[in-house]
Amino acid sequence: MSARMQPHEGRVILLRTDDRFLHLYETVDAMTGQGDVATEDVGFDLFDTEGHRLTPGFSSDWTVKRLYRSPGEPRPASVCRRLRAWVRHMRAGTKAISDADLLTLLRKHLPVVADDAVDVVRRSVRDLPDLADKSLPDCFELLLEHVTVAPGTIGGPDHMWQHLNGTAHQ
Repeated sequence: MSARMQPHEGRVILLRTDDRFLHLYETVDAMTGQGDVATEDVGFDLFDTEGHRLTPGFSSDWTVKRLYRSPGEPRPASVCRRLRAWVRHMRAGTKAISDADLLTLLRKHLPVVADDAVDVVRRSVRDLPDLADKSLPDCFELLLEHVTVAPGTIGGPDHMWQHLNGTAHQ
């Protein structure tokens, strides 16, 4: 008889399987309270801050209700490598687009775009933390302010850029 999996209640790292999109949550309730964040036709991996893979538990309408720690050893170094890949992707995207094209992209997708929006996005992405030689809990802490979205908002420049950078959800 196998042991019953216990629900995970702590911090959650939601990372697209190609490392191009990241959300961090303080709790499972914070994630599920935002609605179905992974509704697009793309794959996402879920981890805790120890490096354990998390398995979703679904309700009858296929929304995520709980997360469970998957069996197996934690792989914090692997998750850290993937978070560094996300930072590289974010930075590469701003280097590959002209100011004019970035402004056009922002205006196409956002309701209001300030005159300094291009500078704000570039500065914000440039200021993403260096995650080299950091523990997974430290990586989480360092990135949290960059990808956290307050309910009812569209998030900060980093969050908006990851949605626009290479069509993050396609």
